[in-house]
Amino acid sequence: MHIAIITCNAYKDAWDGFLEMQKRYWPTCPYETLIVADDPNAEEPEPWCHVLARHAKHTMENRNHEDILVMQEDFFFTEPVRQDLIVEGLYWFRYWHAGACRVYPSPGANGTWDHDRWGFVAKHTRYRINCQATIYRADYLYDIASNCGTTPSDFEVWGSEYSDKLGDMVLAFNYDAQPWPMNYLCSGITRGQWNPDTKRLFDANGIVVDWSKRGFYQPS
Repeated sequence: MHIAIITCNAYKDAWDGFLEMQKRYWPTCPYETLIVADDPNAEEPEPWCHVLARHAKHTMENRNHEDILVMQEDFFFTEPVRQDLIVEGLYWFRYWHAGACRVYPSPGANGTWDHDRWGFVAKHTRYRINCQATIYRADYLYDIASNCGTTPSDFEVWGSEYSDKLGDMVLAFNYDAQPWPMNYLCSGITRGQWNPDTKRLFDANGIVVDWSKRGFYQPS
């Protein structure tokens, strides 16, 4: 398995922050972390779903269908990642030959096989497919990302509907089980602006970033 941070060059100012927080809260991460973005030299930005589908296809063709933990650039860790629970989720994901396994349970499982931490996400569940941290089988991810629009919202809404037509299981951690495999700001950038909690988190951890490229989000 590897970690793919699906992003774009317009959010490049967040990349170092993600990697620094990963060093602090997942220092022994055994998985390669890849920043997967659009081409900075292209005339038009590549749609998010296209970036995701392109990486899934590349993984199928060049990385022997390796499993992918998909995250985004503004998921800044707030406490240590439970590597033992990531390994446990990966085990059950492969045991059931599932299409996806959500390690950040928002929403969590709503079906079970009598396991106290992991369960199934039933078909016709809202956000069955979503943009939170999730392990995917590369072919399953490619199928959804290449058929479900262009934006992260499309991926969640259309992708969830599309997944109902597929036979693959979707697994998730149970929302009420503690601790979760990982906790992070959800999300560190809102509507193109920094979440004020991001600055507080970075300041507390001594992380310096250029705050001038985007403002701070103030809910109306």
